[in-house]
Amino acid sequence: MAEITVLMPVYNSEKTLRSSVESILSQSFKDFEFLIMDDGSSDGTREILQSYSDERIQVIHNDINLKLIRTLNKGIALAKGKFIARMDADDIAAPKRLEIQRNHMIQNPHLAACGTWAKTISLSTEIFKTIRKPKEKDFKAWAWIPTPLIHPTVMIKTEVAKENPYSEQALHCEDYELWLRLLQKNLHLDNIPKNLLYYRVHSHSVTETFRELQLQNSFEVFQKYYGHAALTKEEYLSLIGVKSKKLSFQKRLELTKKILKNESLPFSLYAYTFKKALL
Repeated sequence: MAEITVLMPVYNSEKTLRSSVESILSQSFKDFEFLIMDDGSSDGTREILQSYSDERIQVIHNDINLKLIRTLNKGIALAKGKFIARMDADDIAAPKRLEIQRNHMIQNPHLAACGTWAKTISLSTEIFKTIRKPKEKDFKAWAWIPTPLIHPTVMIKTEVAKENPYSEQALHCEDYELWLRLLQKNLHLDNIPKNLLYYRVHSHSVTETFRELQLQNSFEVFQKYYGHAALTKEEYLSLIGVKSKKLSFQKRLELTKKILKNESLPFSLYAYTFKKALL
């Protein structure tokens, strides 16, 4: 039985699929099963997948389009590895991604999951910027800002994933809801401060296509886990840097402390609050 299940949902991804698949097949860590969930694609996705003969690849074709959350939960139920590594069909994994994350999980057995930093790229693989996420020691203080783990960088213990399926109510923010739910259960999450994924940004991504619905649902998830702060949607969106409404540094600090129940802010979050007040 393979140690890692790489779980990749696919839907009409013919333009980027081959580079994503090959970035997994060329990993330095070889002991994995590659579970590719084709969610009823109607383009050339199926033909591309059929061109591979690597025995580690297992393709599951959904007869109908189940959408992302149900497809992910279906894949999790099928996973046999000790760990599940998420992957998206438009991203590219760094060559040592699985090796580094697997070693980090083995060396820190208290962790339920870990993500990594990532570099954003265009469809033509032009590199834009690095996305940084918090380390374990500051994780809870940052977790309310969507999202504390970059979803396609995540490696999670399979037993944890099976016990905590994605919520179908958290449409387009299912990962945000899951991380907050795991933290509520006092499970530990971390990020490796290395760029182990090239994260593709384009006009057809979920973030761009369903932005308003994603923000609304993210606010509802926030209310579910941080309702004690009693923030308005406008205040929440301003704090996470989406809306242009100007909030003073003192107001931002006050709202952030309400979210964290007046616990002390790590310097990194204090600096973030100050920076956002200047924008």
